[in-house]
Amino acid sequence: MKTDTAKTPGLEYNEPVPISRFTKPEYPLVTDADFYVGTNGSDENDGSFGRPFRTFNKAVGAVRELKKTKTRGDIKVAFFAGEYGRLSVSMTEEDSGTPDLRIIYCKYGDGDVVFSGGFEVTEADLRSLDEEDEKLFSPDAAPKIRKADISAHLDTYDPASLLVFGDDGDLTLARYPNLNADRTDAFAVQVGYTVDPVHIRFNSPDFIKRVAGYHKPEDVYLYGYLTTGWYKDLLETSGYETDPATGSLDFIITHPEKARMGHLRFRELDGFDSEFWNKTVTVNASEELDAKGEYWIDPETKTFYVYDPSGTYRFTGGGDMIVADRACYITFKGLSFKNAGGYMIRAGGHPRG
Repeated sequence: MKTDTAKTPGLEYNEPVPISRFTKPEYPLVTDADFYVGTNGSDENDGSFGRPFRTFNKAVGAVRELKKTKTRGDIKVAFFAGEYGRLSVSMTEEDSGTPDLRIIYCKYGDGDVVFSGGFEVTEADLRSLDEEDEKLFSPDAAPKIRKADISAHLDTYDPASLLVFGDDGDLTLARYPNLNADRTDAFAVQVGYTVDPVHIRFNSPDFIKRVAGYHKPEDVYLYGYLTTGWYKDLLETSGYETDPATGSLDFIITHPEKARMGHLRFRELDGFDSEFWNKTVTVNASEELDAKGEYWIDPETKTFYVYDPSGTYRFTGGGDMIVADRACYITFKGLSFKNAGGYMIRAGGHPRG
């Protein structure tokens, strides 16, 4: 989480800080605001004290309209205390104030006004695995894995776009292989297989060793991303076979369409759409959830799994929260931010003229 502190002429704001470090000053009630915003408001309202807006973006639009008739003094937007959820505000030169007409976004009075770019899971939300969960994970790792139901949040956030942070820093999606010392996870089976219209036969020793570590060959799952989002399914396999021509032990995938889901870059396979095959994902990510700082999200059950958890986990959908591009003479006062995946307030550019 970070804030761009490069100064744009005429743009003023209190240095935003995560809410956990925010020291609440005394704020007098703002009784002369032009517009009010509240967590129980509606963007169908007129933004008055008794009928506040619901969103920051609605207030920005209302300020833009008011500027057409008000040219001196202040235009003030006051936020009632509360947590407002996801925030993505874009201000342009059209939203600027002037030296004679400053735009102020502030708290109504005491109490925190919090904008969150995500959600949180605390230790109290985490539960032990049940028997069905344990089948997904390495027997050695399962006792240290905990889970939390995050279904209430996944209507708002795509699990494939989430970034996860713990008290000790960012978490890593479990994957094969585990991250190397240089933070890479390079692994690709480019050779060591043969293809016919209905089978893929893997005879790569590395791959055979890998899948032999699963509980059973038929338990080889596909977990991870396509460009369209998360995917989970069973690979259709017939297990292991000895190749009569070479004597090698082969692993047989009986559904090539599903095989393209794996962390195996099948760029060279003839007879398949190469563009689609290049959209690679992770094979059996859950099996790799075996180290501190790793997590996995099951998109089917909307469950968050984490290895050896401690503290609070913060999920963010990424992106900047407020972008003031070429917007000047704007003041942000008393607003707090958390779970930001990008900048909390990012100011840049210079006004024309």
